[in-house]
Amino acid sequence: MPPALPGEASFSSSGTCVAAQGERNAWIATGGSTAARILASRDGGNTWNAYDTPLVSSPSAGAFSVDFRDAWHGIVGGGDLDPADPNMAGTATSDDGARPGH
Repeated sequence: MPPALPGEASFSSSGTCVAAQGERNAWIATGGSTAARILASRDGGNTWNAYDTPLVSSPSAGAFSVDFRDAWHGIVGGGDLDPADPNMAGTATSDDGARPGH
């Protein structure tokens, strides 16, 4: 597993911060630090990679929810839980299993 960023966590109250597909693919949405990330495994959890998302991240913000319809096509949603700025929600999609630059 890649090392956690300072303050990084998953927002588990969403109930959708982890997704699995098939027997080998899994994704975890994170936030709370300098970057909202997706942690991804393609080998049943034996190894993991971390990929930054374009979502806002802070102690109260990040990626809250992740889902993949197959091994390559997914969506991540998140935002800021701080009620002072309710317009900080966002989504990002992937067609490469969450790997940037592919």
